[in-house]
Amino acid sequence: KLLNILRIKIFSFFSLQYATIIFTENIGWGYQIFENGKLIIDQKNVPAVQGNTGFKTKEDAEKVCQFVTRKLEQKEFPPSVSVDELDSLLMK
Repeated sequence: KLLNILRIKIFSFFSLQYATIIFTENIGWGYQIFENGKLIIDQKNVPAVQGNTGFKTKEDAEKVCQFVTRKLEQKEFPPSVSVDELDSLLMK
C-alpha cells in the first residue's frame, strides 16, 4: 500500500495541467495560461517587444501561447521569449 501512495504522489507531482485562453482587447490579441486552474501568465502585450501592443492576429497569439506552454511543460520558469524566438514563430 505504501508503494501505491508513493506512486500517486509522484504522478501528481509530475502531471501539471495547463489550460490557455486567447483573448482580444483594444490593443490587440493576448493570452492567459493557467496551471491546475490557477492563472500564472496574463500576456496582454507581445513579449520581447517594447511598448503596449498586443498580437496583430489570433493565430500569432496562439503560436506564442503554445510555445510558452511547451516551455512550462519542460519546467522552464519563467518561460521567457526572446526576440529571435518571436521572429521565428511569427514568420509569415
